[in-house]
Amino acid sequence: MLGAAAIATTLLAAVAPPAPAGAPAVDWRLEEAGRLPLTLDLTAFGSSCLTGNLAASVSETARQVVVTVVSTAEALCPADYGPHRLTVELRRPIAGRALVGPRHLRHDVLTDDPRPRRVRVPRVTGLSRRDAVDVLHQRGLRVRVVRVADLRGLPRTIGQRPASGRTVAARAVVSLYVSR
Repeated sequence: MLGAAAIATTLLAAVAPPAPAGAPAVDWRLEEAGRLPLTLDLTAFGSSCLTGNLAASVSETARQVVVTVVSTAEALCPADYGPHRLTVELRRPIAGRALVGPRHLRHDVLTDDPRPRRVRVPRVTGLSRRDAVDVLHQRGLRVRVVRVADLRGLPRTIGQRPASGRTVAARAVVSLYVSR
Protein backbone atom coordinates (compact mmCIF):
# COMPACT_ATOMS: atom_id res chain seq x y z
CA MET A 1 0.00 0.00 0.00
CA LEU A 2 1.50 3.31 -1.05
CA GLY A 3 1.56 6.33 1.26
CA ALA A 4 -0.18 9.58 0.27
CA ALA A 5 3.08 11.26 -0.76
CA ALA A 6 4.05 8.29 -2.92
CA ILE A 7 0.68 8.22 -4.68
CA ALA A 8 1.13 11.85 -5.75
CA THR A 9 4.29 10.95 -7.68
CA THR A 10 3.05 7.61 -8.97
CA LEU A 11 2.55 6.92 -12.65
CA LEU A 12 -0.51 4.65 -12.58
CA ALA A 13 -1.32 1.99 -15.18
CA ALA A 14 0.97 3.36 -17.87
CA VAL A 15 2.32 0.84 -20.32
CA ALA A 16 6.08 1.19 -20.43
CA PRO A 17 7.56 2.09 -23.83
CA PRO A 18 10.56 0.13 -25.19
CA ALA A 19 13.86 0.82 -23.42
CA PRO A 20 16.47 2.80 -25.39
CA ALA A 21 19.98 1.34 -25.57
CA GLY A 22 22.50 2.79 -23.11
CA ALA A 23 19.97 4.42 -20.74
CA PRO A 24 20.66 4.09 -16.97
CA ALA A 25 18.93 1.10 -15.31
CA VAL A 26 16.31 1.70 -12.61
CA ASP A 27 15.55 -0.74 -9.75
CA TRP A 28 12.08 -2.27 -9.90
CA ARG A 29 9.86 -4.72 -8.05
CA LEU A 30 7.06 -6.96 -9.27
CA GLU A 31 3.75 -5.90 -7.70
CA GLU A 32 1.47 -8.54 -9.23
CA ALA A 33 0.67 -10.45 -12.36
CA GLY A 34 -1.15 -7.95 -14.54
CA ARG A 35 -4.91 -7.76 -14.66
CA LEU A 36 -4.60 -8.71 -18.34
CA PRO A 37 -2.95 -12.08 -19.09
CA LEU A 38 -0.13 -10.49 -21.09
CA THR A 39 0.98 -7.85 -18.57
CA LEU A 40 2.98 -7.48 -15.35
CA ASP A 41 2.48 -4.62 -12.88
CA LEU A 42 5.78 -3.22 -11.56
CA THR A 43 6.97 -0.48 -9.25
CA ALA A 44 10.16 1.28 -10.35
CA PHE A 45 12.17 3.30 -7.82
CA GLY A 46 13.79 6.65 -8.42
CA SER A 47 13.40 10.42 -8.23
CA SER A 48 10.14 12.22 -9.08
CA CYS A 49 11.52 13.43 -12.41
CA LEU A 50 11.22 9.82 -13.62
CA THR A 51 7.42 10.16 -13.84
CA GLY A 52 6.70 9.63 -17.50
CA ASN A 53 10.39 9.00 -18.20
CA LEU A 54 10.58 5.25 -17.73
CA ALA A 55 11.03 2.66 -20.44
CA ALA A 56 11.14 -1.12 -20.22
CA SER A 57 12.60 -3.92 -22.30
CA VAL A 58 11.38 -7.49 -22.04
CA SER A 59 13.29 -10.50 -23.29
CA GLU A 60 11.28 -13.74 -23.24
CA THR A 61 12.39 -17.36 -23.53
CA ALA A 62 10.56 -20.62 -22.82
CA ARG A 63 11.83 -20.63 -19.21
CA GLN A 64 12.25 -16.99 -18.18
CA VAL A 65 11.20 -13.37 -18.68
CA VAL A 66 13.96 -10.76 -18.29
CA VAL A 67 12.70 -7.23 -17.53
CA THR A 68 14.92 -4.14 -17.61
CA VAL A 69 13.55 -0.73 -16.63
CA VAL A 70 15.57 2.36 -17.56
CA SER A 71 15.30 6.13 -17.15
CA THR A 72 14.91 8.26 -20.26
CA ALA A 73 15.09 11.51 -18.21
CA GLU A 74 17.74 14.04 -19.22
CA ALA A 75 18.87 14.52 -15.62
CA LEU A 76 18.06 13.00 -12.24
CA CYS A 77 16.31 15.08 -9.59
CA PRO A 78 18.02 15.40 -6.20
CA ALA A 79 16.92 13.33 -3.20
CA ASP A 80 13.25 13.02 -4.18
CA TYR A 81 13.18 9.22 -4.16
CA GLY A 82 9.91 7.34 -4.55
CA PRO A 83 7.91 4.64 -6.34
CA HIS A 84 6.56 4.85 -9.89
CA ARG A 85 3.98 2.32 -11.10
CA LEU A 86 4.09 0.92 -14.62
CA THR A 87 2.79 -2.03 -16.59
CA VAL A 88 4.89 -4.01 -19.07
CA GLU A 89 3.45 -6.03 -21.92
CA LEU A 90 4.50 -9.60 -22.67
CA ARG A 91 4.26 -11.48 -25.97
CA ARG A 92 2.67 -14.47 -24.21
CA PRO A 93 1.40 -15.21 -20.68
CA ILE A 94 4.08 -15.61 -18.02
CA ALA A 95 2.75 -19.15 -17.30
CA GLY A 96 5.25 -19.96 -14.55
CA ARG A 97 8.37 -18.71 -16.30
CA ALA A 98 10.96 -17.23 -13.92
CA LEU A 99 10.99 -13.44 -13.75
CA VAL A 100 14.53 -12.01 -13.86
CA GLY A 101 15.66 -8.48 -12.98
CA PRO A 102 16.87 -6.25 -10.11
CA ARG A 103 14.05 -6.84 -7.60
CA HIS A 104 15.59 -6.19 -4.23
CA LEU A 105 13.75 -3.49 -2.26
CA ARG A 106 11.41 -4.53 0.55
CA HIS A 107 7.73 -3.69 0.89
CA ASP A 108 8.15 -1.46 3.95
CA VAL A 109 10.22 1.01 1.89
CA LEU A 110 6.94 2.15 0.29
CA THR A 111 4.68 2.58 3.29
CA ASP A 112 4.29 5.43 5.75
CA ASP A 113 3.45 2.82 8.42
CA PRO A 114 6.04 -0.01 8.29
CA ARG A 115 3.43 -2.41 9.73
CA PRO A 116 0.13 -1.84 7.92
CA ARG A 117 -2.91 -3.34 9.63
CA ARG A 118 -4.75 -4.28 6.40
CA VAL A 119 -3.20 -5.44 3.10
CA ARG A 120 -4.72 -5.90 -0.36
CA VAL A 121 -3.93 -9.39 -1.69
CA PRO A 122 -2.12 -9.07 -5.06
CA ARG A 123 -2.83 -11.26 -8.09
CA VAL A 124 -0.11 -13.92 -8.31
CA THR A 125 -1.87 -16.54 -10.44
CA GLY A 126 0.34 -17.52 -13.38
CA LEU A 127 3.61 -16.56 -11.68
CA SER A 128 6.28 -19.09 -10.74
CA ARG A 129 6.16 -20.28 -7.13
CA ARG A 130 9.26 -18.23 -6.26
CA ASP A 131 7.92 -15.01 -7.79
CA ALA A 132 4.48 -15.47 -6.20
CA VAL A 133 6.02 -16.05 -2.75
CA ASP A 134 8.29 -12.99 -3.18
CA VAL A 135 5.34 -10.73 -4.06
CA LEU A 136 3.28 -11.92 -1.10
CA HIS A 137 6.18 -11.60 1.36
CA GLN A 138 6.84 -8.04 0.09
CA ARG A 139 3.25 -7.21 1.02
CA GLY A 140 3.80 -8.55 4.54
CA LEU A 141 1.75 -11.72 4.03
CA ARG A 142 2.62 -15.28 5.00
CA VAL A 143 2.42 -18.09 2.44
CA ARG A 144 1.28 -21.71 2.47
CA VAL A 145 2.16 -23.65 -0.69
CA VAL A 146 -0.18 -26.46 -1.76
CA ARG A 147 1.08 -28.66 -4.60
CA VAL A 148 -1.57 -29.85 -7.07
CA ALA A 149 -1.43 -31.91 -10.26
CA ASP A 150 -1.52 -29.87 -13.50
CA LEU A 151 -0.28 -31.15 -16.84
CA ARG A 152 -0.36 -27.83 -18.72
CA GLY A 153 3.35 -27.03 -18.82
CA LEU A 154 5.82 -25.34 -16.49
CA PRO A 155 5.28 -25.33 -12.72
CA ARG A 156 3.27 -22.21 -11.87
CA THR A 157 0.76 -20.77 -9.44
CA ILE A 158 -2.64 -21.90 -10.71
CA GLY A 159 -4.75 -20.53 -7.85
CA GLN A 160 -4.72 -18.54 -4.64
CA ARG A 161 -6.89 -18.09 -1.58
CA PRO A 162 -7.91 -15.48 -0.57
CA ALA A 163 -8.51 -14.14 -4.05
CA SER A 164 -6.67 -11.10 -5.42
CA GLY A 165 -8.16 -7.77 -4.48
CA ARG A 166 -9.40 -8.95 -1.07
CA THR A 167 -8.26 -6.98 1.96
CA VAL A 168 -6.81 -9.06 4.80
CA ALA A 169 -4.99 -8.46 8.07
CA ALA A 170 -1.23 -7.99 7.82
CA ARG A 171 0.63 -11.28 8.33
CA ALA A 172 -2.43 -13.26 7.13
CA VAL A 173 -1.74 -16.57 5.37
CA VAL A 174 -2.33 -16.80 1.62
CA SER A 175 -2.59 -20.31 0.19
CA LEU A 176 -0.90 -20.78 -3.18
CA TYR A 177 -1.96 -23.70 -5.34
CA VAL A 178 1.16 -24.61 -7.37
CA SER A 179 1.27 -27.14 -10.18
CA ARG A 180 3.98 -29.80 -10.01
